[in-house]
Amino acid sequence: MSNQTSSPNGLLGFLLGGLVGVGVGLLVAPERGQDVRRRMAYHVSALSNRIAELVEQMNRIEADSEARRQGEEIVAEATQRAEQIMQDANELLARLRRGEAA
Repeated sequence: MSNQTSSPNGLLGFLLGGLVGVGVGLLVAPERGQDVRRRMAYHVSALSNRIAELVEQMNRIEADSEARRQGEEIVAEATQRAEQIMQDANELLARLRRGEAA
């Protein structure tokens, strides 16, 4: 599936296309005004629900990205600290082997 609907322009295009399609379809349909309004309300509601789902999905993707970024920062910091500890331990062992006091 394309990621075009996850961008603001893709979402706007999706919304406009949906609205135009629903509007044209309802205007050319040979139905009574009450039936047209009922169908229009249904389609607007369905479109609204779809928009809400897309917004929720975009927010979830952004939250996942932020969590991933924070996790990567934590891992990088822990790696750096572990390397420093290893370096300090190696220096201490070298001193001990040479008979130097710590």
